[in-house]
Amino acid sequence: MDPFAAVALLATVFILSIVWMLKKTSQAAPYPLPPGPRGLPILGYLPFLHENLHIQFTELAHQYGPIYKFKLGNKLCMVISSPSLVKEVVRDHDAVFANRDAPIAALIASYGGNDVVWTDYDSHWRMMRKIFSREMLSNSNIEGSYHLRRGEHGRGGEAGQDRGGVLGVVSKLVDLLGKPNVSDYFPGLARFDVQGIAKEMKGYVQCVDRIVDEVVKERMGMAENGKIDEGKNDFLQTLIDLKERRNAETSINMTELRALLMVRFITFSSQRNKKKWLGSSAPKRCYISYYTIRFMTFGNTIYN
Repeated sequence: MDPFAAVALLATVFILSIVWMLKKTSQAAPYPLPPGPRGLPILGYLPFLHENLHIQFTELAHQYGPIYKFKLGNKLCMVISSPSLVKEVVRDHDAVFANRDAPIAALIASYGGNDVVWTDYDSHWRMMRKIFSREMLSNSNIEGSYHLRRGEHGRGGEAGQDRGGVLGVVSKLVDLLGKPNVSDYFPGLARFDVQGIAKEMKGYVQCVDRIVDEVVKERMGMAENGKIDEGKNDFLQTLIDLKERRNAETSINMTELRALLMVRFITFSSQRNKKKWLGSSAPKRCYISYYTIRFMTFGNTIYN
């Protein structure tokens, strides 16, 4: 195909896409939607977002009311800015809004949503919550890991043993989670992975998997040889014990073990790197992180 024909083909596809989007947006919705600012075809309101989102959302709330909508690419988003509406969403109708619209990078990092953060609100999530509350966060396990927590506190937050550089990899993984991904706003482009975020995230996860599998195998060997003190379980040992159980209601598989351990890695990595947030760019980074968490936690509903 000659260059002129290729350009003509791309222009035709682009024009047809705009016409299709305009026709789609002009059609009446099957349910009433709140008011909101109009965006551009295809892009939605993405080009108009400011750095200080909390200020912009407040200004839009003054203009459109306590609940309004806008589109980010193909994603329809709702912003809620009044305490009464937030109460209805997070308390009165929490089950309706419980599922999360997970970013692609988060789905990869959570092994397809196998942790307590990204899994859907169903029987699997209830089982994982039960394991967390009754097993991992029980008084006996917290008391059993007291010597480990005391050792971390005694180091004053300094870096301890980082097996295989796993925390360094997790730190890069966390940075990638907060990176805007065009595939999240345009799901039709996800298969192409335009920015390479999915490929990069899979590489980080595979690196963590190799280290975790090695440590789990080593820890299970220590348990068989009686080298683990009774009553002094750390987070990993608790997960291994849950994996070895035969009770389907309180046991986990290896994928769920990795996913739960990844949550712990991310939490610990964030705690270790908290000093990096004290530089001159701290306000900007805090706002970005704050609204990234809100997007990720509540799907397409934003609580301002």
